Amino acid sequence: ERTLAPFGLPIPVAAAAGALSLAQRQLFEFAKALLTRPKVLLLDEPTTALGPQEVEQFHALVLEQARAGVAIVYVSHRLPEVLAVADRVTVLRDGVGQGTYDAASVSEKDIVALMIGRPLEVAFPDRPARDAEAEVLLAVSGLRGERFGPVDFVVRKGEILGVAGAEGNGQVQLLRALAGVERAVGSAACDGRELDTRSPLGPLRQGVVLLSGDRRGEAIFPVLSVRANATVQVLRRLARFGLVGRRRERTAIDDLVRRLRVRMASAEQPIQSLSGGNQQKVSLMRPFLRGDVKVILAEEPTQGVDVGARFDIYEALRAKVDDGVAAIVKSSDPLELAGLCDRVIVMSRGRIVEEIPREELGERRIVEAIVGSRATEGGPV
Repeated sequence: ERTLAPFGLPIPVAAAAGALSLAQRQLFEFAKALLTRPKVLLLDEPTTALGPQEVEQFHALVLEQARAGVAIVYVSHRLPEVLAVADRVTVLRDGVGQGTYDAASVSEKDIVALMIGRPLEVAFPDRPARDAEAEVLLAVSGLRGERFGPVDFVVRKGEILGVAGAEGNGQVQLLRALAGVERAVGSAACDGRELDTRSPLGPLRQGVVLLSGDRRGEAIFPVLSVRANATVQVLRRLARFGLVGRRRERTAIDDLVRRLRVRMASAEQPIQSLSGGNQQKVSLMRPFLRGDVKVILAEEPTQGVDVGARFDIYEALRAKVDDGVAAIVKSSDPLELAGLCDRVIVMSRGRIVEEIPREELGERRIVEAIVGSRATEGGPV
């Protein structure tokens, strides 16, 4: 306790490390590194699991170490945080340096353009005009579950519906309930048929696919190959006389590897050896390989993903939706929701408090809706 006291970390020292929250583990790892009195400190995505208040605390410690003479290399896809602490910024694209700049002389917009090779304004895929009378693929009425409800909304064919709100207001639980991962009561229908949410198998059989935000814990099998992770939901379709040939599997994923720009040495390498962005792309292959997908539920689809891979994922989602699928995207990034979605609903205390139509979509409008809903509510349910 005396050792950790100077860092101001409220960590119960008698607890098992596995019992700590992700944020506590992240801060604890940082404190452990500082105890070695390093001359050079390498930080790789250090704030992924941290909330805004914890980020401020973490950055205060980082700046204190820099003032004490420690050289710090800070790798992150959270560009506002990088610009808040860095003296200089080096940009990489596809492993090749795009230059080093004084942090005070470049904007977030400039860095994004360097990272993706095109201006930010054209980074999001085109949104074709949506048919307001298109077929309803998912209809939700009076749905209620842990931390949310009752909620009512519809998602139409060819539409991406965004879900916004301050963290902890039921957005995640809503998506998981629709996927049958968490229990809920009320009515939900997919393509005109009542959705069986008693277990994850029901929605999956009806064409509702969840892309979990917990990539390592729920979305991938870390020790299995890229090939096995991509085809795990369609093995029956690839089998002949009950046996699945690896060549048949590789043929099925080859085109998707190119389309999604998955960077890997081989389809047989363990998926855990890929970057976070490439792991996410492999999990996204599953709805492409399934021929019966009607609705994609994407929870934080670009969390922990670099900017280049992020826009590859946007293009893949939009392409799938343009083929007649519907998607619901829960994201904590207002810019992402504004650039990707056709419509956004805002949740507070587990209920939908506002719907932002396509013609009003913008980062500022979404943030105002979230802040406004929080100003009139007492906090999450």
